[in-house]
Amino acid sequence: MKKDMPKYLVLYLKYAPYILSFLVALVLGPLLYCLSFYIHEFGHIAYGFFDYLISTGKIADIGISNWINCSFLPVLKIPQQTRTVDDYASLSFALGGIIMTLLFFSVFSYYYFKKSKNPNKKAVFLIPLIFALNEIFGNFLCGTDNLFGKPYPICQTIPIIDFIIKPIPFLLIIPFFILLIPHFKNLIKKMFEIIEKRKTKS
Repeated sequence: MKKDMPKYLVLYLKYAPYILSFLVALVLGPLLYCLSFYIHEFGHIAYGFFDYLISTGKIADIGISNWINCSFLPVLKIPQQTRTVDDYASLSFALGGIIMTLLFFSVFSYYYFKKSKNPNKKAVFLIPLIFALNEIFGNFLCGTDNLFGKPYPICQTIPIIDFIIKPIPFLLIIPFFILLIPHFKNLIKKMFEIIEKRKTKS
């Protein structure tokens, strides 16, 4: 950074990566939350399909029975419930969504950590941790993905939904924010290097 650089450019270089990272993370966090519904319901379908096949020797007729608008992106339809035609129920079917979600984001995070050169890459492991909170409290304890097919009584006595489940989409902003900062720092640095080169040539 040059000493003769205008003060506003110095401030821009200093704070712009953080502002841009936050603005992008503000979109990516809630978007990932909405897209995770597809992974969750796919888990129900996959585990339910194979469990039904092993138990009965037949192909299960499983499908999405309810679609809703994503609260953060109303134009995006997300699956909310998976059912079989004969309402076949099993532990594998009930827990399939939770297992698939945690497995998917754990593998994704591990792969990113091993391949990425991002100095903040450890932050990617916050993603499966946040989804673990969502799956345990939102779907297992206070949802229907459990042994009983209904929320546990603890959800009626402790405001878990308000304190743990509702903030999940916003908690996902944190890892994206941390991961994006180095990218925007490099991008802005390269942008100013190009500008300086053009100035020296002219």
